Amino acid sequence: MAKSRTRNRWKHPDRKFCYCFKRPESPFIYTSVFSKREVTDLVWKEANKNDAMAILEKRISEYMNPNETEEKTLNDLFIQYANVYYSNYTKVQQSRYNKAIEYLITKNLLCSDINAIRNEVLNNLTDLNKKYSEPYVYKILGSLKKIFDFGIEEEYLTRNPIKKAMFPIGGKRARQIFFSKEEIDKLLPYCREKRGDEFGDLVELISIIGPRINEVILGEVKDVDLENKQMTIRDFKRANKNFGETFTPRYIDIEIFDNYTSLYELLERIISRENGKYYFRWQSYANLERWLREDMKALKMYEPTKNFHAIRKYAINEFILKGFPVSLGSHFFGHNEAVMKKHYLEVMGPKKFKEFIQNSMKNVHTLPNEYPVEK
Repeated sequence: MAKSRTRNRWKHPDRKFCYCFKRPESPFIYTSVFSKREVTDLVWKEANKNDAMAILEKRISEYMNPNETEEKTLNDLFIQYANVYYSNYTKVQQSRYNKAIEYLITKNLLCSDINAIRNEVLNNLTDLNKKYSEPYVYKILGSLKKIFDFGIEEEYLTRNPIKKAMFPIGGKRARQIFFSKEEIDKLLPYCREKRGDEFGDLVELISIIGPRINEVILGEVKDVDLENKQMTIRDFKRANKNFGETFTPRYIDIEIFDNYTSLYELLERIISRENGKYYFRWQSYANLERWLREDMKALKMYEPTKNFHAIRKYAINEFILKGFPVSLGSHFFGHNEAVMKKHYLEVMGPKKFKEFIQNSMKNVHTLPNEYPVEK
């Protein structure tokens, strides 16, 4: 046991009780200064040892000379948050957090002055509520709150300046709409006639198993196992980049969806095409989104928030309304159960929600005897 601990520690050359170490559950480097433990933004690997030891030295100095320690400011917090999280965020996500800071924080206040920070946010929130919709303000304020939550964990802040009462009342309503069954029934044949069978198959596949568009165009033929009636979805969104994962596998049981769709036949047709290792020929979805917009406009069903993700939502709602458990749906569609309920059940309204409750007691017999099927 002692040797194992040594391998996960870099000792300070002069201070007996000061060292860098790795926690088993975290990829990051921590420092321990006379039993006071703090995380850094560095991943545990040999290449980061010198930087980690420099941080350790600085923290020892702060410990030994507490009166000389500079108070942390909001800028310090924002920079630290970006260092830890931005490498895993898309450009859109980074932009949202930057906007949250730009709109709601105009002064570099001390992190210790919680009341001043709250008043700063409240003052800027008044103008933001006049300019933007409640859902957008809700999202921006939520992003800033997440940064402050991180600040509490890292001991920049003692408590979160943003309170629940500061969020707009109407902000939690669904921000994106989804297709109805009647719209999908019109859209599918039109797409096939206008764009060809391959684009029609792409739209139909999303409407059945609800993958994200990026998961569809990067799906590989080898991921479809028709013999065992199972397919793998490459979930790029939930991959842990810190551990070198490019995607997290998500398994789809074809038999279940065949209870109310023709998924097996559709997949047979898709993988029979000669598209190399991928089951669709497109490697970018910019043109695909444009085609979808044009087709919706031609059918007079276009709205700015209707897109491939709205088709994904349709697939998830159809699955739930058939009476299958939400827990099973969360596995197929790549959501945890809380998100499934929050973003999909709430938008159905009381009538459809009641229908869901009634149907949830049915269809259990349609599940395979052994699930999931794994090789």
